[in-house]
Amino acid sequence: MNRVTHTSRALRANAHRGFTLTEMLVVIVILLILLGIGVTVGTSVIQEQEVQMTKEIVKHCELIAVEYQALTGAPPDANNIQQFVEATEVELSHMYKNFNEDIYHGGRIWDAWGKELKYSKDGRHNKAGGRDHNTFYCASAGPDDQWGDWNQSNKDHINYRRASDNIYSMAVGN
Repeated sequence: MNRVTHTSRALRANAHRGFTLTEMLVVIVILLILLGIGVTVGTSVIQEQEVQMTKEIVKHCELIAVEYQALTGAPPDANNIQQFVEATEVELSHMYKNFNEDIYHGGRIWDAWGKELKYSKDGRHNKAGGRDHNTFYCASAGPDDQWGDWNQSNKDHINYRRASDNIYSMAVGN
């Protein structure tokens, strides 16, 4: 009988060494919550880095155009980014060395989302209501790759939302 009591106590002691199903479920739920928070925060950090990277690319593209204008007296005569690169690449090859192969390849400049930049020499609106034709800009459609129009009425929410993530060199700080 003494031996049975001793064996019962040993079994009861071993029975309390593991985790209950409830304890395991609580730990799994906590881990899933932490994982969800980490994924959300990580995604927003990556998106912000892509926006900052594209702002730098767009600004550098405009600096190339400014340098070209200083050398030649006129902005690059181009209607798109490929013509822009063709017009400026020879004289300003040193400025293209700042781009890695993901950004500058195939005779074009690409944003952080792998979309081709836009170059325009159409000019910006001046205060008199006309256009200043000695100006130019580089731009990215942003992560949604949709060009919007800021001049649309406030009733056109889709166009406004499309424009809200467009990145223009003239809007990027020095």
